[in-house]
Amino acid sequence: ESLSGSILLNTKKGKTSAPFFHDRMANDPDMYVFEHHRTGSGNTIDAMPSLMTGCLPYTEKGMKYAHAKGRSIGYEFAENGYSTASFSSRTLDEDLIKGRYRMLYDMLAGSMDKVEDATRNKRLKLDNSQGSSDGQMLPLFEEWLAELAQQEGEEKNPTGEGAAKKPFYAQFYNFNQHYPYLDLSSKKMKRSDNLGDKYYGSLRATDEFLKSLFDILSRTGQLENTIIVGSGDHGDDPFKYRYVRMQALNSHILHAAAYIYYPKHLMPHEGVAERLRRNTQQLSYTLDMYPTIRSILHGFNGAIGYNFEDQNPLSDPNTAARRGCIGGVDLTSVDVPEDRVALAINLASSLLVPSKAGLRLYALMTKDSALYHRENPKRGHLQLKQGKNDEYVLQFGSCTKSTKSLCMISLNADMKDYFRRAVVSLRSGGRGFVGEEVKGSALLKFFADTIGGEKAISKTKKSMAKELSMAISVAEVQAADLAADNGIAIEPSTENSVPISEEAVSLNGAGILRDPSSEGSFSKVLGLIHYAQKKMNWWNGDDSSLHSMIGDDHASDEHSVTMEHNGNDENQAVETTPDNAIAMASPMKKAVAVLGEVPHQDATQTLADPSSQGSTTKGTMGEKPSCNNVLIFMPDMSVHPTIESQLNNYILTAMMATLMNLPMVILDSPPDDNFDGSSQFGCLKVGENSMPPGLSYLVKPPKWLSRECTVPCQKTHSYWDWDRIRQSSTAGGIPETVCVNDDGRQSHALVLGGGKTRFFFKRHFKDQMLQRPSPIAHDWALRLGAKPQEAKVFSRLRREWIWDYLGALVARSNLLHFQPWILSDVGDYIHQSSLPAHVASIRQGLDDGMVWGFDRFDAIQVRRGDKLLLSEIKASQSISQDSETHNHIPLDYYLRHYKCSEEPRLVYIGTNDPNAVKEEIRSLGQYIGRGQTQVDCNKFKFRYTAGHSQGSSKCDERYSGTVASIADFIIFSRVGSFVGDLDSDWGRLVRTYRLKLKKGKTNDGDECPVLLPGTEELSGDMPLAMVPGW
Repeated sequence: ESLSGSILLNTKKGKTSAPFFHDRMANDPDMYVFEHHRTGSGNTIDAMPSLMTGCLPYTEKGMKYAHAKGRSIGYEFAENGYSTASFSSRTLDEDLIKGRYRMLYDMLAGSMDKVEDATRNKRLKLDNSQGSSDGQMLPLFEEWLAELAQQEGEEKNPTGEGAAKKPFYAQFYNFNQHYPYLDLSSKKMKRSDNLGDKYYGSLRATDEFLKSLFDILSRTGQLENTIIVGSGDHGDDPFKYRYVRMQALNSHILHAAAYIYYPKHLMPHEGVAERLRRNTQQLSYTLDMYPTIRSILHGFNGAIGYNFEDQNPLSDPNTAARRGCIGGVDLTSVDVPEDRVALAINLASSLLVPSKAGLRLYALMTKDSALYHRENPKRGHLQLKQGKNDEYVLQFGSCTKSTKSLCMISLNADMKDYFRRAVVSLRSGGRGFVGEEVKGSALLKFFADTIGGEKAISKTKKSMAKELSMAISVAEVQAADLAADNGIAIEPSTENSVPISEEAVSLNGAGILRDPSSEGSFSKVLGLIHYAQKKMNWWNGDDSSLHSMIGDDHASDEHSVTMEHNGNDENQAVETTPDNAIAMASPMKKAVAVLGEVPHQDATQTLADPSSQGSTTKGTMGEKPSCNNVLIFMPDMSVHPTIESQLNNYILTAMMATLMNLPMVILDSPPDDNFDGSSQFGCLKVGENSMPPGLSYLVKPPKWLSRECTVPCQKTHSYWDWDRIRQSSTAGGIPETVCVNDDGRQSHALVLGGGKTRFFFKRHFKDQMLQRPSPIAHDWALRLGAKPQEAKVFSRLRREWIWDYLGALVARSNLLHFQPWILSDVGDYIHQSSLPAHVASIRQGLDDGMVWGFDRFDAIQVRRGDKLLLSEIKASQSISQDSETHNHIPLDYYLRHYKCSEEPRLVYIGTNDPNAVKEEIRSLGQYIGRGQTQVDCNKFKFRYTAGHSQGSSKCDERYSGTVASIADFIIFSRVGSFVGDLDSDWGRLVRTYRLKLKKGKTNDGDECPVLLPGTEELSGDMPLAMVPGW
């Protein structure tokens, strides 16, 4: 309660009053302190729901949502199997249970296994009029941990091996920072007492509480496995009078303190730590705590772009806005931009507390200042020198080092312009941070009117657009210089370029990229281009183009440029016009146009970021393809990765390579003595021993992907040299190097592989792939073999259809081309199963789509031992909840997906346990002759595999399992109908390769242009479209 970040972090006494906190902040790499944290209100009725439910109401609809029972984050932990406890140093009295604060009681006590406060536990002695010392909660917490440990000891399994440990969620309501602050003297608080000194005293008590909490967790062995999140619901300013925040706002009140202690080894990847550290220096929000905690709880942390659209509870600002709430973002998944804008409003307290009727406290907050409106028809605020109905500018940062300063200036012309820019940022660039309904709300209209109205804002917007255009021109010159350093011929048009130094235009100003100078030349070009592309799309946040914002007078400054789009055998010259100038003819696009290329054609390549890939400039076509710039893919050949995960990683990396317009080559590891036969995939066949024992033994990359390039610098760089480069990335940059070949030719290489492939995809590529409209996507589709009309559709496609459309292109592209000896053995394997598939067509490859005969039977994938899938289906109550009856998914559950038919069905069962499946069939149905089994209203002819396992220690068995797995994949991908789990690694591959583009001319209207025929998800709920290769 009432923990001010500005007092804690900026004042001298604040630092000396909290030595443990500041020591952790300075020296513990797992401690993340958010130095620019803002609250949505100075009143707890508004502020606590922001923390606990992720909702700051700006409408009465939002109030009803936030104050309803069951909204608090504690419920989610309870529902997910956590032991829960709430400890409060404030008495949970009648005022909270039935009185004016009753909406807060459920947030403090609901869903909790244990609740401790002075009304329930007499060991908690009252230290002042409203509560106990925070420190009194800690012995009760330690006792609770001991109780949990004892329960775990009693719940060991029958063998006595290991207790089934249950995670815990503990919630502390620290009240000592709240007026009348901590009073351990047992003296009644007097108005003459120095409230500031008492606040610092309570700050010392808070610091001692935190130190003791860490000590308890360390002593009980829990610290390194525990995440601690702390935040003030709002700040306070005891130096101006008691309860200032109840009647007014200032910098100390709006700046709440917040931190997260998050051990790095608990994070899914290093990108989470990097993002959190970066976000500590950006504007954060009390509303961010809820989605951040939810993300960690559900395992989404670091997964950029996740959301829970239209579901409860709130998880992103757009969902929140539809509920009448202002929401926050997940700080582990989102890079907060430098120009973020946040809002404060006291709607709930003004409507629910009679003494605050008519009081309006609104704020439009940036990292440095806040536009603040105070309206109180009764009186002004003498100590803060605020009137009854006025606007002020509050200042944060160094100003708050002095508690005597008001940190407040008048709303002059310069500050109006400053906040007009803030409104433009919020409306046009705030997508993902502020919901669309909030942007059009009465609150935003009020601020717009305060700073000059919509006409003034529109004028400011045009001015900002011109500044952006100049920044892009600067980036153009810098990109050209960097490209020249790497031998890439670029001649940027400099008519509109201004030779400003890199320091003069802060590319980091949008919070989009790190300092380019800290990384290699590729990363510098990537950063510059990434900045320009991101800013372009930033302006498209409200469907306005740069051209339309600047106006017709600026259009004459743009010079048309002729560019070539090549689709299959066609070259199409495109003359830019004002309508497409933003996409193609901007200075930045002209500077990087030469970096593009069309599919399966020869052109100069470069190591450029996906966002730079545009159309090829005139004159580059027909040149000899270059292998000087390549992407090296290093499959992970450790014991754990399966064939399906290897293939998914290969597809994902190929998508990144084609987006960047780079040839991709596979670099396999040397023979591995950990495997019998020196290969993860089993014994190498006689005559094929010259092949690498890794992924290349299975897959033959098509020429259009490799462009017949080989791994560069083979005499100077061994496999282990490349592997060291692969693992050398810092701060999330893509590993890269420059090496010299025997002929003196330089090669520039990116190196991807292993567990970081997905991380780099999310960090550098995913957002670029989803941007629409996009000429980059047009050319990318052509590189994957799309026809011109298909590429046009893909470049404008609705976001929710992009991954499936891309999957259909991948499935058709022959990207996954197996080696001939693998296909030969797969053909023999399928032939032994007596399926009506033409083996010759299998042995010839899978280039022609449907293999002969595969449409004449169905297939189901029966997985045994999959506890996750079993629990999901049990949760849907589709099968018995009795785990003793079913320790696997029964076969009849698979067969339910078939409609009744008089004709017998030929069904192929791919399974890792065929004997058990056969036994189940015998007990399930009745054999009626002619190889048919009657099950309910259907007659089935079943065919089986011999069973397979990739984990065998014997190389011949492991190779048989490899062949069987690939055979199943081929069958599942091409049969007439398929039933299985589409959310597994194999299932996602199967889903991708069953996708088909609709025939005929397709537009980008309301009809999805992709088909997924004859495919049933085992759980009944078709998974959402996923990234091919994910």
